[in-house]
Amino acid sequence: SEIPDWNFEGVVHYLEKLDNNTYAPFLYASIRRVPTEYNIWMLNRFLNSLDTSEKSEGIVILEETLQKDIDEGLREWVNECLDEQKEE
Repeated sequence: SEIPDWNFEGVVHYLEKLDNNTYAPFLYASIRRVPTEYNIWMLNRFLNSLDTSEKSEGIVILEETLQKDIDEGLREWVNECLDEQKEE
């Protein structure tokens, strides 16, 4: 069978259809391993779909990411996501 020609957005939409208990651990592990603009963006989208009471682990991961040696652009992006998630 042919491999679908998915762009990044298609992959994200596919992953977001998975059950949270399937999707979240892989996303969290990916960020803990190597934080990137893409997986932080995906985490922010994921957290936006949760109730405030369910966001704590994701917020901790964002805070942990700030403790790492990451570039300034990524640091700004993580801070923006943290501000957004904490204001709700």
